[in-house]
Amino acid sequence: MGSRVRSSSKAAIGVLAVVIALVGSMWLAVASATPKNHGNYPVTAQRAKGAGFVGTGKGNITAFAFDVSTDNRGLHGVVLIHCAGKPGKNFASNHITSLTINGNTATFSASGKIGGWWAKAHNHSSVPLVADVTAVDNNPDMISINVHNGSTVCTASGAVTHGKIIVPVPNKGHGHDDKK
Repeated sequence: MGSRVRSSSKAAIGVLAVVIALVGSMWLAVASATPKNHGNYPVTAQRAKGAGFVGTGKGNITAFAFDVSTDNRGLHGVVLIHCAGKPGKNFASNHITSLTINGNTATFSASGKIGGWWAKAHNHSSVPLVADVTAVDNNPDMISINVHNGSTVCTASGAVTHGKIIVPVPNKGHGHDDKK
């Protein structure tokens, strides 16, 4: 039905570009729908975002992008993960189920599904999955990803390459980025 893309850094960069475009379009949709009376939002509103790669070596690199937040309206966001390995699996979610920000660390969960031909072949396209993510805004930025539902579908952890994680600290801006 379609052509197969070989696992390469060019393919991974292409996937990241698509992920970033999706996160950007989601952000614009949320931003345009946000009420303009910003005075009603509590000081406790929190947000974390990031995009990049984790892993080393050809065929062992997971791409990710997320933008998650909480405010007086609840939890919001999007999480996109392209899992390493053959075949790569694409997890997508716009249903954030938890978010905790402590200093420069964000821990969140999202429920979603795996997409693509692998999911259809393994009957995962209809099975709800959970992504548990811990992201640390540091030097270097670190991330831990676990996509599961009874058994692990995708896991990756380590230093972020070719990307950035931003974990805002309430009333202080964007973590270590303000210490210039």
